[in-house]
Amino acid sequence: LADMYELKDGRKFNWDDFIPGFNANNAVKEEAFVAAHTSGELTSVPDTALLISIYEQRDPRLTETLIVPYSTYVGWNANQAREMLFVIAPGTNENFGQIRNNRGWYTYLWRKFVPEGNMDGELTNRAHTPFNFPLIRYADVLLMLAEAYNENNQLADAVTELNKVRQRPSTNMPALNSGPEWLSVGSKEDMFDRIMHERAVELAAEGHRFFDLKRWGLAESMLSDVVEKTITGGNLYTRKFEDRDLLWPIPGQEIETNELLTQNPGWF
Repeated sequence: LADMYELKDGRKFNWDDFIPGFNANNAVKEEAFVAAHTSGELTSVPDTALLISIYEQRDPRLTETLIVPYSTYVGWNANQAREMLFVIAPGTNENFGQIRNNRGWYTYLWRKFVPEGNMDGELTNRAHTPFNFPLIRYADVLLMLAEAYNENNQLADAVTELNKVRQRPSTNMPALNSGPEWLSVGSKEDMFDRIMHERAVELAAEGHRFFDLKRWGLAESMLSDVVEKTITGGNLYTRKFEDRDLLWPIPGQEIETNELLTQNPGWF
């Protein structure tokens, strides 16, 4: 997800443009991101100014959605709210102060919908949150409308609706078809790719992606692969999407109640 967020001028982001060899070499990734520590003290730190600069050049929705390395967030330590620095270092934990627990070496943490500090007084009651989770947002409506226009071969109307999401003041990303070649959209297929991208970065963590991929017929190809969890290339796991996952199982009680119902394929 993080690498999907464009540069502020709308170009696709590529780590190799900033740190040569990054994509192909895990050692380069570790050098770029991982700090070392001894007895709780950091002994070597990456070029954090470079990393921060790279993130600052990106679509602002990136840092609204994720806590990026060497940025801060309001955590909780010793029974008080405290500003924490997200440092990636093996074996650390918050007992050392402003070092985030990164024993898994995860590169990013969620910021979107994650309460900070004492959760507006709800820290001790994890069943509550100060955030109201949106059931539907205007941006989602605009992107659905853009998708409908595109499927009906109304390309110009589709571009107009998608640009309303990109160009709102809080985002201020350049409009499609506004000049540079990398912003050009000339076909229904091009526009579909743009819609897929925009829904991913705009609606991250809002429960849409899985159902979008199913609706587009892309779930099996995009959700059946080997996933790399960490920046070091370790902790790999394989996820699998099967035909049966296109439909939910019908509850057994409903089938017992109505003998005309049959279970969806692949479920028992």
